[in-house]
Amino acid sequence: MRSVAVGIDVGGTKIAVGAVDAEGRLERLMHLPTAGATLDALAAAAAGVGEGLDVVATGVGICELVDHEGRLRSHASIDWTEVDLAEALGPVALEADVRAAAIAEARLGAGRPFASFLYVTVGTGISHCLVANGEPYRGAHGCAQLVGSSAISFTCPRCGERVRRSAEDVASGLAVANGARLVDAAEALAPFVALLVNVLDPEAVVIGGGLGTARGDYWEALVRGVREHVWAEHVRGLPVLQAGLGADSGVIGAGLVALHAAETEEVR
Repeated sequence: MRSVAVGIDVGGTKIAVGAVDAEGRLERLMHLPTAGATLDALAAAAAGVGEGLDVVATGVGICELVDHEGRLRSHASIDWTEVDLAEALGPVALEADVRAAAIAEARLGAGRPFASFLYVTVGTGISHCLVANGEPYRGAHGCAQLVGSSAISFTCPRCGERVRRSAEDVASGLAVANGARLVDAAEALAPFVALLVNVLDPEAVVIGGGLGTARGDYWEALVRGVREHVWAEHVRGLPVLQAGLGADSGVIGAGLVALHAAETEEVR
């Protein structure tokens, strides 16, 4: 029987649960709304997905900070702790959702051709991950992902008003739900992505998430805006691509993280 992991992608709006094998094939995908979700419901979904399969591990990608030891270090959106998840699901491999998705894109998606790429997920929230040689860069504290939450403050030179805004305030799925136009959201996000390109100098940019994989005017405005704000002229033509795995990057990545943890006996 083919071994699989149960991958769980806990986002700000929905939770995806599916069975993932070593080749990245995703089966039995199901979704739960994040609002009101309980650990009992999550455990039942995981059990249903894994029923009759050779499940060797469970991986959880979560929209919070996860340190190098696999401990949750923030609760901005989700109140569960790593202990809560382990009690509900059994031993788990825990990872930040953006890093799990970036791993999937590096191994199976749009990031495969590149030695380095910047992955940006745009959904209810916004976060990023630099991938180098197939591995996500976590930073000294596991916090190298906060492009969406980091506000910039300045005094408007015209009106004198003090402005404090983050990318999530103006460019996230939540901002769109609260009335921001899609094209405006794309144009607001572009300078933040370009700033990362200017600082990190990746070979390519891969955009994922529910909003980030939108097409049409949104995507055209985002790519155009990124190129306009990249400082180095010879870098402006770098590939800016949508996630090859679409909105499934996170759940597939969570499964791959779990399979790797099972091989190295790093599940908790």
